[in-house]
This record gives sequence, structure tokens and C-alpha cells, in this order.
Amino acid sequence: MARKRILRRALLRIAGLCLALHAIFTALEFPYETDSLADQSGATLAFYRDTYAPRQKGVALEAGAPSAPEDLSRYIQVNRSETVEERIPDQVRAFVETCHLKDKRVLEIGAGSGSLQDIVDDYTALDIAPTARRFFHKPFGRIGDCDAVSRQRL
Repeated sequence: MARKRILRRALLRIAGLCLALHAIFTALEFPYETDSLADQSGATLAFYRDTYAPRQKGVALEAGAPSAPEDLSRYIQVNRSETVEERIPDQVRAFVETCHLKDKRVLEIGAGSGSLQDIVDDYTALDIAPTARRFFHKPFGRIGDCDAVSRQRL
């Protein structure tokens, strides 16, 4: 009995020490300074809104319409070529098949120009840029406007 009591005390001391060390390291590494969400209403939002806006003046593309290369900003052109070069759609497609997600609901946050929207059937996109809507033929909402996405799904 005495041996069990000694062992129990030792384990409790070790557990207490681990808990104390965890608390200390958490306090030391805690991210006290974080980015504010206020930046979304400023330069960041303007950048993405302008990036995904049509380049041809006076021509508004319908949602989901394919875009001609001259209509795309350099940012989108590079993004799309890198997406293909890095085989991102193939990797996501393999993940969807492996995990049996084809018939599941998928929410892509930061969907950009929608290169992944046709991998699953029930897809909803969110992006900070309302002008990115033109690339989607599936439900789309702007981050910060969740009510609009909910209404599209009904």
C-alpha cells in the first residue's frame, strides 16, 4: 500500500509540474498582438475588389462566365497558372475521393477565382472581394456578408 501511495504522489507531482510548465509556456507564447479585422474595410478589401474586377471597361461578365486572359489581372493569371502547375485541383480531387467528400457540403473560404468549385457537387464559396462573384456558377458570398450566402442556399 505504501508503495502505491508513493507512486501516486510522484505521478501527481509530475502532472502538476507539467501543468505548471504548460501554463508558463502558454503565457509566454500567447499571441497578445493580433491583426485587427478593421483592415478588411480598407486597403486589403480595395486591393482584392480591384483585382477581381473585370479589366475591360464597360463590360460586366455574368457570374460563372469564362474570362478571357486580357480580362484578368496579372495577379489572377499568375494564380491560375500556379494552381495548374502545382496540380492543386488534382490534389484536392484526390483528397475528396480518398475521404469520400464528393456528396458532402463544402465551404471554401478565400475562393478567389473559383478553380475548385466543380470538384464537389454541394459547394459554396466565400471571398473578401465581391467582384470575384463573376467567376462562380455555384453559391458565392462575400466574407462579412453571411446572410447573403444563407439566402442563396434556401
